[in-house]
Amino acid sequence: MYKHILASVVLAGSGLIAGMSSAFAAGWTLEKEDNGISAYTQFSQELGYNRVKLEMVVDAPVESLVSINTDADGLNQWMESFDEVEVVKQDAWYDYVLYVTYDFPFPYQDRDSLSRTLVYKKDNGSVVVKFLLADEGKAQSDDYIRMDYIDGAWEFIPLENHQTKVVYTSLVSPGGEGPKWVINAFSLDVPFTSFENLREKLKTYQPRNLSLDEVPMESDLSLN
Repeated sequence: MYKHILASVVLAGSGLIAGMSSAFAAGWTLEKEDNGISAYTQFSQELGYNRVKLEMVVDAPVESLVSINTDADGLNQWMESFDEVEVVKQDAWYDYVLYVTYDFPFPYQDRDSLSRTLVYKKDNGSVVVKFLLADEGKAQSDDYIRMDYIDGAWEFIPLENHQTKVVYTSLVSPGGEGPKWVINAFSLDVPFTSFENLREKLKTYQPRNLSLDEVPMESDLSLN
């Protein structure tokens, strides 16, 4: 699996480098469209990495998507590159700190991260699963390089006939050394495969009994 990903990274690298300037100038640049999934990049001049955005429509209600995305025990079954997943602090089912280890392709050292997950509702009826860098909850290990920037979200927009539009955005800095074009390619391939896995997993997934009535509104939160 990861040898295949690394090979696609190498092949895609030159194309991504060429597209960086246009992405920065024009906002989001469509990089890939296949199997009902659209994937975009936007270059972050501050970090030197690509922000990614993916979109698709799935045959599942918003409640199921919130459930599967906050079900920490099952994340590594469909989130590509996820290895160990652990909730290290929890204030509510919709507000917790997650520790994750990531299986990076050879020759790069595996990564880990601490991120706060916060679920909230928007006035337009969509539900967002936001994730942000957290700085406490698990000591660093020499076995992993700790990611030093995380900012992203899953947004679930309800449609007719129990369908949902899924919009994922993410910008991360993996820390450590390594060519940025390799990480940029990896950061697009991984969520694309995760989208495919998620859609397949939803066909048999039994959502947990969660109440979206408990989830706060975006206007009631400070996300800075």
